Amino acid sequence: MYYRYFLFLWVAVVFAVVGCSSKNDKAESLKPAKLVKFDATAKLKRVWSVSAGNGQDKRYSKFIPVVIDNAIYVADTKGSVFAYDKESGKRLWRKKIKAARVSGAIGGAGTVLLLGTYDAEVIALSILDGQEIWRSNASSEILAPPVANDEVAIVQTIDGRVFGYEITTGKELWSYDHSTPVLSLRGTASPVIAGTHVVVAFDNGQLISLAAKDGSLNWDSRISQPKGRTELERIVDIDGTPLVQGGLVYAANYHGNVSAFERAKGRTLWRQEISTHQNLAAAGGKVFVSTEESSIVAFDEGNGAILWSNKDLSLRATGAPAIIGDYLAVIDAKGYLHLLNQDDGQFAYRFKPKGKGFRSPMLSDDDRLIILSDNGKLSAYELK
Repeated sequence: MYYRYFLFLWVAVVFAVVGCSSKNDKAESLKPAKLVKFDATAKLKRVWSVSAGNGQDKRYSKFIPVVIDNAIYVADTKGSVFAYDKESGKRLWRKKIKAARVSGAIGGAGTVLLLGTYDAEVIALSILDGQEIWRSNASSEILAPPVANDEVAIVQTIDGRVFGYEITTGKELWSYDHSTPVLSLRGTASPVIAGTHVVVAFDNGQLISLAAKDGSLNWDSRISQPKGRTELERIVDIDGTPLVQGGLVYAANYHGNVSAFERAKGRTLWRQEISTHQNLAAAGGKVFVSTEESSIVAFDEGNGAILWSNKDLSLRATGAPAIIGDYLAVIDAKGYLHLLNQDDGQFAYRFKPKGKGFRSPMLSDDDRLIILSDNGKLSAYELK
């Protein structure tokens, strides 16, 4: 029987922060930073907002909207899938998928949408009306959205396996097995298809490139090696989806580094010590990271030099950064969206978007931010 032990992130953060200091020092060290005052120099306005089903559950599923052509697609954990016009927010269709406990959604390419389930199923739907096209089995839970191109659908499961399926029929084409650590954070990163290859991140701090058509190994590299005496200290999960920019791949991990790799050969170009479980963002020659301690840091994308660091959101559990115009957006655990200048990290605006809870990474779409809350509110915002 296959055994593996998971930690939810808040447990790991508490143990990481609490040291051997006094009780008072411990209590102070765990307090989120108070919000600082500033003069707003920008503003976001809501373009539209809709209720998109029941949202997420408490098992650390990952639901991210996807934009294909002029529509936005989103799913909830009950198996409902929705399509909306991305300009107006008007619902185009809704489909309830039978016997589907959705855990990773939503992915797609061409005319196919893809879901992953807690029951180790990959489900393909028609982009036109949500009708089920095929359903195939994987080996275990799928906690991140599948990805696809015109030929193959690819999923990663929590037991360290990667599967490739024929996009039109769901026939399994290949699988890749990877070892997993005894202890890890609950969650996985989505694979990223880059040309003819797919970049995959694993819970042991390893990053690999596989041929999308047959799963053959192109290269493997590491963001960091596990360190420490205990299994807790040795957690080095890559739960943030790797970021592919031209000929480079950027990735970061928990208790590890943020690193840049050559996309073709996997050679490490630079690395900086940092700890995060979030997706990265990049714009204007910078790579942006929301760290474990909720510092927002900008790195030079060419050499990894730290350009600025904003620590005013310390321990506010900020989510993944997203780009909008010349600004960077992050949402904290209290539901505040913070808009920062990309040039210097200074605050430009702050407000609470619609919804409750924001585990899903925000989606940058041209000049808009698409935001999905944990309770199913889907909203579009743009700079005023």
